[in-house]
Amino acid sequence: MTDDLSSADTGKTLSERRYRFGRELLGPAVADYLMKLYGTVIFGERERGAKTLFVSRAGIRIRRMLDRFIETANLRPYENGEYFWISRLMVAKGVWRVKPEMAIELFQKEFISSTRREFIEAMVRFDDGVAEFDLDDKRHDKIGPGLDEFIKSDDPAAARIRTYFDEQAGLFEKYLEQVLGDHDTAYLVDSGWQGTAQTFLSNAFPDIDWWGAYFGRSGFEQSDRSYWSKMIGLVFEADYFVPEKPQTCIVDHRHMIESLLEPAGSSIERLHTEEDGTIGSPESEAILADAPDRDTNPVHAGVWDYLSTLPDGAGPGVLAKKAGDAWQELSRIVCMPTREDVDLFSEITRSADFGRTLKVDLLMEPKDRNKWDDPGTRINDSLWPAGQAIVEYPSEIAIPVQRRLSGLPRGAFKEKPAARETMVRPLDPARPAVAIITRTLDRPMFLRRALESVHGQTFKDYIQVVVNDGGDAEEAEQVIREADCDHSRVLLVDNVINRGMEAASNIGIKACDSDYIVIHDDDDSWEPSFLEKTVGFLDKKANAKYGGVITKTVYISEKLTPDGIEVCGRMPYQDWIDRVDLMEMAIGNFFAPISFLFRRSVYDVVGGFNENYPVLGDWDFNLKVLMQTDIGVLKERLALYHHRDQGDTRLFGNSVIADSSKHSEYSSIVRNSFARDAIKAGNPAVAQLIGMGMHFGEMRGTVRDVARYTNESRQHLSALDERLTEITSAAPDIDDYWIAFTNATAELNRASRKTPFTDKMSAEDRLATALGLEGDRKSLVPPPNFDEAAYLRENPDVKAAVAKGQFANGYQHFISSGRAEGRRRPTK
Repeated sequence: MTDDLSSADTGKTLSERRYRFGRELLGPAVADYLMKLYGTVIFGERERGAKTLFVSRAGIRIRRMLDRFIETANLRPYENGEYFWISRLMVAKGVWRVKPEMAIELFQKEFISSTRREFIEAMVRFDDGVAEFDLDDKRHDKIGPGLDEFIKSDDPAAARIRTYFDEQAGLFEKYLEQVLGDHDTAYLVDSGWQGTAQTFLSNAFPDIDWWGAYFGRSGFEQSDRSYWSKMIGLVFEADYFVPEKPQTCIVDHRHMIESLLEPAGSSIERLHTEEDGTIGSPESEAILADAPDRDTNPVHAGVWDYLSTLPDGAGPGVLAKKAGDAWQELSRIVCMPTREDVDLFSEITRSADFGRTLKVDLLMEPKDRNKWDDPGTRINDSLWPAGQAIVEYPSEIAIPVQRRLSGLPRGAFKEKPAARETMVRPLDPARPAVAIITRTLDRPMFLRRALESVHGQTFKDYIQVVVNDGGDAEEAEQVIREADCDHSRVLLVDNVINRGMEAASNIGIKACDSDYIVIHDDDDSWEPSFLEKTVGFLDKKANAKYGGVITKTVYISEKLTPDGIEVCGRMPYQDWIDRVDLMEMAIGNFFAPISFLFRRSVYDVVGGFNENYPVLGDWDFNLKVLMQTDIGVLKERLALYHHRDQGDTRLFGNSVIADSSKHSEYSSIVRNSFARDAIKAGNPAVAQLIGMGMHFGEMRGTVRDVARYTNESRQHLSALDERLTEITSAAPDIDDYWIAFTNATAELNRASRKTPFTDKMSAEDRLATALGLEGDRKSLVPPPNFDEAAYLRENPDVKAAVAKGQFANGYQHFISSGRAEGRRRPTK
């Protein structure tokens, strides 16, 4: 990724920032890690007689850092340490003679998307090994799956590969004897993660007790964990980020550590015999020549300088305390980076390794790679998703995305006074008519739109309660201050921690007083006259029987882009609603909260929203309201129900879209709970109604699906009819196609009408029945370009037969016998 700070001065500034990042944050974290590593190595030597093997490539810098740390801290040096020139690829080759199936499985996994040609080139790319193979052979074009069969096959290329693996495995076995000597226990020191090399070595060479001392240990669902009891994650052991353990943030950005620890030079891919008869690797010389300095690697230089000085009294306790403070900020940078934080890593690229020279940027340019690409896809594909989010989007969009990616609680990395529950603005003490409850969760762009939606109302006797449900309170306050709204009518309630949608509603409602209440979520909006019309309806004496009123609704399809909110379409939502029946509500919720104004007195009787429900709390509330009173309907579309159903719905979708599985789960929970409560209250009929609602909902869904399918099919056939009219006008011999089309139409009509056919029906009767024709109207309908009048005029015998009822029309005669007799087909 290209660094945006391109001038010489800003380049120096960025270099200085990277140095300070290394010295002030990574330095304390690495020092604490090295203290733990030192204790582990010394224990291994003293208690197990272990040989410490610093695994190439990360082990080279780790050993140098450890030696510098030991010198600065004035610790006793370890005694049995040696560089270990291996890699996953080298180990796979090394175990070939004793565990070939393990090597093949790893090759299959690593080259699943590559051709056999690419596999061959990766295995023997040194020493002119490629020249021995006919890489133009088309058989080598085959992609990944089946690579295991190829390696085992009689193919000359496969045989040569196996011979090469045998040679490398023989060298590797001698190399192990060389580095271990008389030691039967080995400690592998590396950056870590899954410990693939250790697993291979443990399986292939069980006479050696293999241990791993890693910066961290993490894996995936499919990871082989057979030897994890001997894989020590010195800083963390976790498969995913745990907010309570900030060190685990490395799972989401392990390249921050890998780029610090991995020296220049290619990965170890082969062994050879040195001039003195020992076994070594040709790649080791370039790796040992690695010499990062402040100009070439300011982050590493900062860490090195920290290790060279260390704070006073640098014992384990002091180092752990300073590391703990550093990890808090490091986890913030990893999980919720700013654009300035991203610059710290803008030059990092990762190698594809395993014999391949491909380099992958840590972060991608924010532009489409293909026609299917979008920001959400790039975030998902990125090596550092949280960093990619801030590259793709402005911070007000990126921050909630980053929280979701990391599973962070609302308000993470923000210091808030524990006693702070609410922040109330100066208000006119008069009791407003309407309390508008707006729940928000780190979505400043949506909150601003919601505030402006309310401010645009023609009815002004309201209070808008913004419930900040555990998000950034300072940001919410700033949005309110800067929004185009009447600030004297806005009350901000800060929940400090996330309480959930229904709890947020109750908290907001209890924080104020009013005659009426409406839930206006931060991502919805209104037409200007919504409050004027709904309040006017409930204020009328004639409507005192209603506990609330809904308006008709417009569905707004939209998506979030780097430039903001983009509206993709508008359509009526549930436009069939002209009344609100309890029976209908028993089937499922059918109007959105943004369209529903209700009386506070009804809310009090119902007892508020059920805070146990993460979703569908509005459905439960509406059912309870209808058990007490009725709901009126205004047939104007005054509510605007916004949905992020376009773009990346995983990151920005409404709960009804992004959490569809949870809606399905809680549909049964809400229904069952309501039925049980009804039974306890002595209303078994209501419980039965709720149960029937599920079945009616399924039946209606099926009927609607059939109707939609039928309607869509008819539309397709209508379009086909028009096209056939064009075709038949130009091609008089198209009758076979016309008959096929007519039969298809007949079958569709039969299916939709479910007309019973009997075995005794002729084909003509079946067609007539399906088309709904009766008596003398049974016929094969003529195509648009057939000139019926001309055909009867030219064929008097046919005209007479039609008059006698032998044929329904001239076209039926033409199809049945006229064509065979060679009669002319007149067209018009």
